[in-house]
Amino acid sequence: MKNYFYRFIVGFLLVFLSCKQNAASPDIKTPSRVVQDSTPLEKQIIQNNLMDRLHAREELKYFARGIDSSELSEILRKEEGPFTIFALLNSEIDTLTSPKNFQKYLIKEKITTAMMVQRNRKYDGGYKLKTVYGELLTVAKAGDSILLLTKVGDTLLMGQSDILANNGIIHFVSTFKKHSPLE
Repeated sequence: MKNYFYRFIVGFLLVFLSCKQNAASPDIKTPSRVVQDSTPLEKQIIQNNLMDRLHAREELKYFARGIDSSELSEILRKEEGPFTIFALLNSEIDTLTSPKNFQKYLIKEKITTAMMVQRNRKYDGGYKLKTVYGELLTVAKAGDSILLLTKVGDTLLMGQSDILANNGIIHFVSTFKKHSPLE
């Protein structure tokens, strides 16, 4: 019984002395009020919209200029989205002549690389993305690479991916295999 009494006294003194020491310390200041920001964390960190992010990347400058010349520019600057853009590298732009061609690479949903891989597994390699133009892109996996197959037979290889903006996400793509109308 004495043993429990001594333990209680020692514990009480430790707690009492440690509390008194903190109260006397002039370095510790408590805030008078806590301000909580209701902005989602992603929007606090990422202030640039998709168009700002496209223009900031040298390897996408032709794609960004092409979007600027279409009605998509205002949509990507002002609408909340979320959008996913499969942005063609500068070396791929020569095939894009009409503003409608840029819509082929825009999806009205935010889709990360991990989501594409997961959904592709779920649909046994038959996961399809519908662009704002109405074209379907089929997601395929070849080793560690993610491919997008178009209805005309082009195969796009995803490069750098998951570039976040406040209204969506950008993935770099390049043409891996281009269909030939003569085939």
